[in-house]
Amino acid sequence: MDGMTLKTTALAAATLASITTDTRALKPGRIALGAASLDLSYSGIVPIADRDRVLEISNLFTSHQERGNNAANSLMQDVCEQADQANKLLLLMPEAFDQGGPTTAQLIDWYTRRFGFASLQSTPKVILIRLPRTAAQQWAAAHGHE
Repeated sequence: MDGMTLKTTALAAATLASITTDTRALKPGRIALGAASLDLSYSGIVPIADRDRVLEISNLFTSHQERGNNAANSLMQDVCEQADQANKLLLLMPEAFDQGGPTTAQLIDWYTRRFGFASLQSTPKVILIRLPRTAAQQWAAAHGHE
């Protein structure tokens, strides 16, 4: 591991230790909004003691005919907002899955730029994480003060 990966991993571990979970919302399972859907699950790469504080996003999908209609954007925004309210860390491993869809590099850019994900690991597989936003951060973002 390089120095940057070690620092990011240490930050994630420290943040994970400080997260307390709000059990009212955002449970594992399939979530759909319009033409987009994704799966949320407890991640096998997270220690058992911390799994209730982290959800892994996988299988984000929008049919070819519906792409470009913001369904995936809306779904991801909704999941991120629910994760913030439930004080959960989100984790995902972006990977291109079909021809004509976004490349892995484009997916990484989309998740980081649009939803605030950060790189936890780049090899052997890219892992992105998103820390829950505080109420103050949510207000600032909603009012254009990021």
